[in-house]
Amino acid sequence: MLGVVHGDSLIASRQYLATRNADWVVLGDPGDRGAEGFLVDGIPDSFLITPDGTVAAALQGGVRAAQLDQVLAAAKRDAASQQRTPPPPARR
Repeated sequence: MLGVVHGDSLIASRQYLATRNADWVVLGDPGDRGAEGFLVDGIPDSFLITPDGTVAAALQGGVRAAQLDQVLAAAKRDAASQQRTPPPPARR
């Protein structure tokens, strides 16, 4: 999990999250370029991004653990269904 601070102080955000025992990495977004790139229109917005950089899900508003578990499970099912076994090599 990775948090990106948008429209707030990175230091203040890290201090606040420390009081909540948040154990994920929190980065800044200078110039809000990341927020603009992901079309963030409210806080918090959450994105599930696959290892290849594809946005698998976008969630607006607060996210509870159960909701995140459902989104992750659906993304895993989608990824598994998209995996295809390559065809055998052609015989000559």
